[in-house]
Amino acid sequence: MYQLLSVLGGVQVLGILGALILPPWFAGVAALVENLYLQPKLIAEQQGESPDPGDGVSSGN
Repeated sequence: MYQLLSVLGGVQVLGILGALILPPWFAGVAALVENLYLQPKLIAEQQGESPDPGDGVSSGN
């Protein structure tokens, strides 16, 4: 019985540690993805939004 309680207690401690440690890690990864991929992509799209009419890019017509 004592072993079962200690195992359950250990699992609970691991769960608490995981709940405290993993969310900041995921938030850090999300921030990196946003800063390194999404923002440059958005900036590139905004710069390419109004191309010259004579640049040879077809509009699908």
